[in-house]
Amino acid sequence: MLFKKTSNRFRANLTHQAVQTMGSTAPIVEVLVTFLFLIAAILFLFAKLLAKERKRAAQEARLHAIELSDIDNMDGLSFEHYVANLLQHEGFTQVEVTKGSGDFGVDVIASKGSYRYAIQVKRTSGAVSRRAVSDAVAGKSHYSCNAAMVVTNGYLSRQSKEFACSVRCEIIDRDILAEWIMRFQASGPNQPTVRRAAEPMSLLQQDPVSESRLPSQQPEDLNPSGISSEVLTSIKAQTAADHPSDFSTQAYVVKEQIEAFNKLGRFRAPGMPKEVLSKVLEKAAQDHPVNYSTQLYVIEDQVQSYLELARLSVQDVPAETLAAIKEEAAGDHQYDFSTQLYVVKDQIESFRALGRLK
Repeated sequence: MLFKKTSNRFRANLTHQAVQTMGSTAPIVEVLVTFLFLIAAILFLFAKLLAKERKRAAQEARLHAIELSDIDNMDGLSFEHYVANLLQHEGFTQVEVTKGSGDFGVDVIASKGSYRYAIQVKRTSGAVSRRAVSDAVAGKSHYSCNAAMVVTNGYLSRQSKEFACSVRCEIIDRDILAEWIMRFQASGPNQPTVRRAAEPMSLLQQDPVSESRLPSQQPEDLNPSGISSEVLTSIKAQTAADHPSDFSTQAYVVKEQIEAFNKLGRFRAPGMPKEVLSKVLEKAAQDHPVNYSTQLYVIEDQVQSYLELARLSVQDVPAETLAAIKEEAAGDHQYDFSTQLYVVKDQIESFRALGRLK
């Protein structure tokens, strides 16, 4: 009997000690479980971020592998986002792709220096019409921009280019776009992501730097040198007719026209025969009387196109074929070297396409 009591007491003591031990280790177990859970969560998040980064890197690699020919097959929205990345690489900031509908003709907004651009992005298989230029210019005020731009994988017609110059809309055509693409490809896949604009900025949030586009004094106070009073009067009269009641724009345009007039007086074109340059100057003056900024733009474009035509040499097109293409373009568009260059390049591409047909 004594042994039985002693045995029961011993078992009771062991049970009590076990309960005490379990009670003292419970917090440690809870901490350990919590710690292991946190480690698992961190590892899961890390793996998710790593997968996301790998996906982003793959997308960037594909983006940098895009060729000009790929753009011709892109849909419009993809081209807009691709152009936005190109703009960032070219030094533009605050690049935003506008919402798809109701964008007032503006596809991308971007800033560079003192300018905030309203940009119309046009993917096309033909010539770009004046509508693209008009959309970019018309959408400027809605997005509080002070400059307009058209980016396209094609070319503008002669009339469209002249119109773009007259309304001061910058043009990035297929040739310039190709240069942007090559620089973008050479830089590697390290570009930031372009954000989408939810809504256009309010006009009350006007960028103060936009005032830098306007002259600090009125046209009457410019006192230009090297320009006759008759020319100045005609410039002011034409500008007033083009922009009635918009005196800030009149001031800017008059100053721009005066600067262009003075540059035309000093214009030289090394590499172009004097008699050819004389014809180009004469034609520009006839086509754009009083509009000296447009004259200057057209003349510079014609000189550049003339020099590019003179240097043009294509290895995969026979020399006699290229000469015949140039001769026909020159006959159809005498002293219009910009159009000649466009036609020659188009003919070369068509010649290549025919050669690929089996």
